[in-house]
Amino acid sequence: MFTPYSIAIVDDNSLVRTLVSTELKKHKWNIPFQAENGEECITKIKQSSYLPDMIILDIEMPRMDGFTTAHIVRRNWPSIKIIAMSTLEDETSINRILEAGADCFLSKASNIKTDLVGLIQYMLTLNSYGDSNKNLKSLVHHGFNKLSFPMFKQHCI
Repeated sequence: MFTPYSIAIVDDNSLVRTLVSTELKKHKWNIPFQAENGEECITKIKQSSYLPDMIILDIEMPRMDGFTTAHIVRRNWPSIKIIAMSTLEDETSINRILEAGADCFLSKASNIKTDLVGLIQYMLTLNSYGDSNKNLKSLVHHGFNKLSFPMFKQHCI
C-alpha cells in the first residue's frame, strides 16, 4: 500500500499556511502538522508518532526563527528535507538558511502551484533514490532551476 508523503508547514502567517496546505492536499500529501513558529515545530516533531518527510519553513517568525529551527531539525532529524520559503531574498539570508540546514530556498513570490509543488515533487523523488543533496546540486548545475523555477535562483545546496 502506498503511503503518501508527509509535509509539515511552519509559518507565522495563517494565510500562507492555508494556501500551502490547500495546494499540498490536492496532491494527496499528508500534512502531519502546521506550526506558527520554530519552537512549536520542534515540539510537534518530538510529539509526533512519525517524522514528516519534509518541512516548508518560513524564516522570519516570532519565538524561534527559521534559521534556528533549520539548524535544530538538521542536527536532530537529518532525514527531514527542508524547503525555506520567505520574503527575505538577500544573498546573506539565503546563504544563512542554507548553512543552517535548509536543502533549498524558494521566494514567497514564487507560484505555489508550479514552483513549490514542482520542487517538492522533485525533492521527494530524489529522496527515494538516495543522496538528494548531490542530485539537487546536479539539478541546479544543469539549469533546471532557470527552466522550471524562475524564482528558484539557484538556491539549493
